[in-house]
Order: sequence, then structure tokens, then C-alpha cells
Amino acid sequence: MHHPSPLRRAHPSTKPRTLRTPKPQKYTYGLLITLIPTMARFKIEGAGYKPSKIKNSVHKEEIDRIIEESLERKETRKAILAKCQKLIPDLKYSNIRLYMDQKSRGGGLDKRRVSAPREDLFGLTFTQWKKGLKSSKYFAETILGLRLHAGQKRWFRVSDKNGKNILVPGNQFGKSFVIAIKHIRHNFYKLKLMEGRRKYNPDILYETLNISPAMRQVKNVYLYTLQILQSRVFWETKSGDVKQNKCKIKGFLEKPFNVPVLTQISSTPVEFNNNTFFHNTSTGGDQASRLAGGQFAYISYDECPLSKHLEDELGGRIMTRLVRYGGDLDLVGTPDVDTPESFMYHQRLVEKGIKQQDGWRTVVGSLNENIFIPKKNRDKIMKTYRSDFPEKYHQFVHGKFIKGGSAIFTPEMVKSIFLKEELGHINDYRKEKDPVVIIEPKLPGHLYVMGCDFAVAGDYTCYICLDHTGDFWYIVGWYYVRGNSRAPAAQIADLLRMKAVFNAELMLDSAGLGGLLIKKDLKDLYPCSFNFGPGRKSGFIRVMVKALNYKGGEGRVKAPLIPELEEQLGAYSIEGEKKLKTDAVMALGLALWYPEMNPTLPEALDVDILAESED
Repeated sequence: MHHPSPLRRAHPSTKPRTLRTPKPQKYTYGLLITLIPTMARFKIEGAGYKPSKIKNSVHKEEIDRIIEESLERKETRKAILAKCQKLIPDLKYSNIRLYMDQKSRGGGLDKRRVSAPREDLFGLTFTQWKKGLKSSKYFAETILGLRLHAGQKRWFRVSDKNGKNILVPGNQFGKSFVIAIKHIRHNFYKLKLMEGRRKYNPDILYETLNISPAMRQVKNVYLYTLQILQSRVFWETKSGDVKQNKCKIKGFLEKPFNVPVLTQISSTPVEFNNNTFFHNTSTGGDQASRLAGGQFAYISYDECPLSKHLEDELGGRIMTRLVRYGGDLDLVGTPDVDTPESFMYHQRLVEKGIKQQDGWRTVVGSLNENIFIPKKNRDKIMKTYRSDFPEKYHQFVHGKFIKGGSAIFTPEMVKSIFLKEELGHINDYRKEKDPVVIIEPKLPGHLYVMGCDFAVAGDYTCYICLDHTGDFWYIVGWYYVRGNSRAPAAQIADLLRMKAVFNAELMLDSAGLGGLLIKKDLKDLYPCSFNFGPGRKSGFIRVMVKALNYKGGEGRVKAPLIPELEEQLGAYSIEGEKKLKTDAVMALGLALWYPEMNPTLPEALDVDILAESED
């Protein structure tokens, strides 16, 4: 019996409320709707219709391929089911539907797909093919069946952006290995043809090139390429097990073969089954002249620091071989202080890459990152470097630029000259077709001295005008031409023109035939001439070292970046003088020698670093 509340007892006229069953809330239906797919999936999986029936099948990869190809042809799921039932007879429609839905949610299928001919998948599913197109790391680890260490993954992550890349590794980093992987991937996808396109063309010729100063280094990359594609790469795990790669694109190599003998490598490219070729050759001592005529989509330069003409090779022949494809360039190699000819230029490129300037990108690697060398062996190697080669430890192990070698002028001395941020590049001051470069106009009351080194035959003529006023002496005039490219009369006219601009004193080197002849032509100008021939350079070098070490290494000579002067100073050594270009070094030294003849100017330091060798 219902009993009214005390409040209602106080008001008898109020009717008591009857109890009613509450209505179901709206969210109840929403919850049921949400649960239906889950319940249905539970029912299906319980009945044996779960997607794992395909996932756990030995035919999974073949079914993946059928699905990808059928989607490309826009076939229905029923048509796909009919094809898959030839592999798994008791397969149901629900198996296919759920499996395809899961792959789609997981990113395995992409509605915006690049088209690839069936014959160019070489046994891959389309998903694998597309992921390998996007990532060198995926291509190496999944498609080629390899294992990479952290430094190699970092290199691929940076160099996948294309363009100009520099790898500066320590020894035993595995650089030749990653070069081979990049060439395989470039040729497999024809990467430069795929840029900005969704259509994959299998018929266009595509070629890549690997070069090195030494043919034996070229052979290493050639060998790795064949080993990878023929599943002959082995490595040892931490537990001591030996693993072997399983390359998924077995039919990509035109035909299995071994590395040719050294003399035949250049004429025997690696040929692939999609009309692509991987060429290998050495630059030798001819500044890469053998590259003339070819066009390549990708060039790798292995051990580029060992080149004695790196700057000339890049500007003269290598970059021009990439024009047709808009190709990529990788410079790879450990810095080598004992190859001074290109040491400074290589260091300058690496610094540009670290700052990501002018399109360059740099990755630095270390021996210690190579986990495929057992740790005890790595520790042993590094201990040997520390004890036996302490001055080169950081170069060998970490790929660092170090002091030392046979060069007279250290990298710090050379760097002190060039004010790249403040003064820019010498080309910023160059007028078209005029070899005389005036960096700044003559200032009243300033003393100017021109150092002049004259060419003989194919050598270079160099004039440097130095402002000898104040604590810091600035290069204000520059001239550098090949002797046989300009008539001697024109060279003398250029000299007189620069002298007139600054009213400069002339300093000549009379050691060579060129100096003697020019001295006679300029006798009316009363130039100062000196013989700095063999055995007479100790004082000359002392004066230059003094100027470049001024104020604790701050340096007295200042100039915009002049690549020829930078390279020659970085490479200059007494032993290698006959083999090196020294024209710019001689011209600067002559300009710096002027205070030695004038006691009223700042005196030279009372230090002779080469006193023992003076004759």
C-alpha cells in the first residue's frame, strides 16, 4: 500500500504519484550499435572465419600479391576470393573481407598508389615494393634481408632526401656496404625517373656509377652488390649465431656471376633485369677524364679524400655527368691528413654539409657504431690506434679532421686567412671575362705590395696584392690564370693594370725561367726579385708561418675565400713541392717577404722553424 510523504499528508488534496517503469536511456541503443561489429567479429572468429587463417597460412605472401594486383585492376572481393580459394580451398568471404579491412586500417593498402608493372615487382607484394620506394632502410632490411647498424640507418635517413650528401666515417664503418645498397635501390626503382611521377616506366635506360681513386676500392663495392643480390652476406649476432641475408628480389640480377678481374671491372657493369646498369671505375690520376661522355642518375665517390684533384674532378667532370637525370651525388670517405692536396677542400665541403649550405648534407660515423665487429675486437683496434697512432686516433676511429701530416701550414693557420662570413667568396668580386680581380679600391696612405709568380708552359701565373697597413694585412687584388691560356703580353698588361690601381711595390721570384724573362720586361719598374729555388725556402716559410700564427693563431693575412689559395696552402710541403701546385703560395710568400727588406715595417719573428734544413 502506498503511503504518502509527510508533505503530502499536510495537503490532502494532492494526489499520490504512481510508480512507473523508467524508460531505457538513449545511450543504451548507441552502445548496442557499437557492440554489434565486435560481437559479429567474435561470432565469425569463433566459427573459424578469423583473419588469422590467412595470416598464419604458408600462402600469405602469395595472397597479399593477389590482393594487391586485383586491387590495381579494380576487381571485386568475390573475384579475389575465387583466386585465393585455389590456394586455401576452405577460405570464406569473411576471411578475405576481414583480412583486407585489417590491412587497410594498418596502412597496408593505400588508395593513392603508384602503378608498377607486375613483372617489375620481382616477387614483392605491392606493399613491400612501395615501402622500399620510400625508405632505403626498409629496402635494405626487409627486401634485401640485411641488418644495419645505427650509423648506417642514420646515413640512409639523411641521404634519402636526395641531392648532394657527404658521409665522413671512421675506418671499418661499412661505407662500401651502404654504397652498394644505394646503387641496388636506385636501379631497382629507377629513382630519378620516379620523382614527381605516379607512372613507373620499365623500358627507359637507367645507369648509376661508383668511382674511387683506387680500383681495389671499386672492386669492394662491386663485390658487395653481387653478394647482396645472391644472398651471400653473412654476419654474426651477439649470441654467436651466424645469419645470412635472404634477398627477396632474386630475379633482379641479370645473371649470377663473380667479380671480374681488376682490369675488366670498368668494362663489365652489373646488369639488371629492368634495363639498368651499375658501372664501376677508378678516377686514377687523370682527374676522372674517363668519365667523359656518360650520364648517370646517381654517382658515389668512394674514398674521395684520397683524390689529389677532388675540386677539379667535381667541377670539371663529375657534376656534369648528372645533368641529364638531375642525379644525386654521394661523397664518401675518411679524412686523410696525408693527402693534403684535397684535405682543405674536403673539410670545407663537410662543414657546408653540417650547416646544410649550398645543398650539401653531412653525416659523421664512427668505427664504434659497427656492432657487426665483436666489441672485444673493436676495443682492441681502438686501443692499438691510441697507443701506436695517437695523433691519428680521431681520424681513424671517428672520421675527424686532424692536424699533422707533411703539410707545413696547419688547417687552423689556413682557416685564419679566409673571412667567409664578412668578405664572402672571391667570385663575388670577379667581373665577367676579366682575370684581374679588385677586392677593394686603393685607400690613401696605405702601402700595397704585389707578389708575382709567373707560369712556365701549363703552369699558372698568380698575382696577389697585399695591403701592408695596420695589424691585419688584407688581400685586395687577385689574379690566377693558366700560363698557356693567355698570351704573355696580356699577362704583363694585366700585371701593370693591377699595379696601377694600387701603385704597388713589385716582388718577383726569379728562380724559374718565367721569372727571369718577366724581370727583363719589367726592369723599368725596378721590381724586387729573389731566388726562392730549392734549398732556399726556409726563411720564406718562416715569414709565412709567422704571419699565419700572428697573435696566437689569429693570423695576420685576411681575405675572402679563394679556393686555389686555400687548397695550395693546405697541401704545401717541402717534400712534395715538385708534384704540387704552389703558384698561389709563392705569390703570397713574396708579398709577405717585403717587411724583411724594410726595417721600418714590423719585424719577423725571431724563430726559424726550418733552420736545420737551410743550405
